[in-house]
Amino acid sequence: MVSSVMGISLGATVLTAWITSYFVPTIALAVVAGVAAGAMPYIVLIVIREQRFRRCDALLPEAIDLMARGLRAGHALTAVLEMVGNETSEPLSTEFRKLSEEHSLGLTLRDAVMNMVDRVPRDDMRFLATAILLQKETGGNLAVILDKTAAVARERSRLRGQLKIYTAQGRVTGWVLCFMPFIMFGLLSAINWHFEKWLFTEPLGRSMTYFGLGLMAAGVFVIRKIIDVKI
Repeated sequence: MVSSVMGISLGATVLTAWITSYFVPTIALAVVAGVAAGAMPYIVLIVIREQRFRRCDALLPEAIDLMARGLRAGHALTAVLEMVGNETSEPLSTEFRKLSEEHSLGLTLRDAVMNMVDRVPRDDMRFLATAILLQKETGGNLAVILDKTAAVARERSRLRGQLKIYTAQGRVTGWVLCFMPFIMFGLLSAINWHFEKWLFTEPLGRSMTYFGLGLMAAGVFVIRKIIDVKI
């Protein structure tokens, strides 16, 4: 999988830079276009990874409730973890099945739980791992601890939803700032290439282009920092 992604990225970089070099006056712009094309597979993987993590966050409160009910019914913790792996939806069920399999094959519960946290490095998952390991070392009613953990996870999910609504205008502004200049450039170039040609053929035009791209990147970075509220 890793070699395939790297091969696709390298091929996209070389091919895009080679094709773009016939349409732009400088090699630097062709290289930039090639690097942007080569980064697309990694961006797609990052988006897919983030969607998977969010799906796990949405399913985790129900999984914790299922664990608490299983413990109250008299099942052992290992049996409860296996039950959660069989009863919950994907992708969270896969993580709990791996946890149960690692523990049944001889790995300690702490190491198996920490491996799951490494695979799903989210705060709610860390809360669950802390609850399990703390009860394992100090004792106590794990079912009650899990009930409180599920309540915390649901409250965090509710706050994330509210913040998503409150920051919607800022996120839309960021998308507009990011894509509108390129859309306008494409439209003006389609109407008459001479309108935009001097941005690439003249030294002053190239300097203005680089300066504008830098300001755009800084603006998107600042907006992202403003709307990225930690919960």
